[in-house]
Amino acid sequence: MRIAFIGDIVVKDKNVRLSGELQSLLDRCDFRICNFEAPILDNGNNTPLKKAGLNIFQTEKGIDLLKYIGIDLVSLANNHILDYGENTLQNTINILQKEGMNVFGAGFSFQEVYKPYILKTNKETITFITCSQAEFGVFKSENDLVGYAWINHPQINKIIAQAKEQTDLVYVYVHAGLEDEIYPLPEWRIRYKELIDMGADCVVGSHPHIIQGYETYKDKYIFYSLGNFFFEKENANREWRRSLLIVHDTEGNNFEIIPCITHDNLVEIDKSIETQEDIKERSIIFDNNDEYIQKIDDMAVRLWKEYYASYYYWYCPSVENYSIKKLTKYIVKKILGKQINKGNVSSSINETMLLHNIQIETHRWLVERYLYNSNKKINNL
Repeated sequence: MRIAFIGDIVVKDKNVRLSGELQSLLDRCDFRICNFEAPILDNGNNTPLKKAGLNIFQTEKGIDLLKYIGIDLVSLANNHILDYGENTLQNTINILQKEGMNVFGAGFSFQEVYKPYILKTNKETITFITCSQAEFGVFKSENDLVGYAWINHPQINKIIAQAKEQTDLVYVYVHAGLEDEIYPLPEWRIRYKELIDMGADCVVGSHPHIIQGYETYKDKYIFYSLGNFFFEKENANREWRRSLLIVHDTEGNNFEIIPCITHDNLVEIDKSIETQEDIKERSIIFDNNDEYIQKIDDMAVRLWKEYYASYYYWYCPSVENYSIKKLTKYIVKKILGKQINKGNVSSSINETMLLHNIQIETHRWLVERYLYNSNKKINNL
């Protein structure tokens, strides 16, 4: 059994094609899975979800790409699948199923959202589980009406353990991590290894829009980010256009790691030395923990100054070491956005942005790391 794991897909306007070599490789696979990153709008109510960050949708050209690839299983457990509400989620599910593709990871009940997909062959039974970090649209409570599967829901570990008892192989496809950064956070490394402790045979990551490294734990592979297989974006840089295609031959337990790259509307195998070196460097870093942690700590400082300090400024106005230019720009925006109350200007908390930074594990962990290290220095600890 040859199983192909494909990264994030969003298509709006382009007619995407694969090179002959890449198409031939995928044709030799028996089963193909991808992350479908955004919904297909329906003809009715397409009201954008009120959230922090962009609201993204795609057209049926995204479906055309899935059909062209030969996708068998589609993960909808991602941070954009509810960007236009429950109607577009239902529309997307309906279209995918009508085209003969299996769908999992999002829906309208706890059972539907968290139900694994089970593949039975003549030789083995394989379980696929998908989940995402806690962004907007996450299905956290059994009382929720709609959403996608959450990686840190208390039931996830139990679902994996039960699957391991009942099937031969368990794959966990995760949508989480820090966007546009080449190294995964230590907290995600710990969590993914915990998934293997619970019974996963392989963990495959998506979401950061960039290739990250991979490692083995207990002889099981963890791929932290496949990158964008095809994510339509104007003036996309090289990092955005690269991805990893993972093919697992279950009989021989062999993994093929195939770099891919997009050129306009064509996806092909990336044979460049640059990409090979990037994959190597982003993977061997895990063998040197001191160097790895230092890079993560440096990243936390950089991102705090560039982004996170501004998000928290109005809740904790004593922010230090903050760019005057960025702070001035942010203050002007806040003043213009304030409401007039009895003749006085009164500020209102952006609760949506606050939730975005507290609920999403990646952002919370990164800010906590920066503040923890900063306070250690302040207190000489």
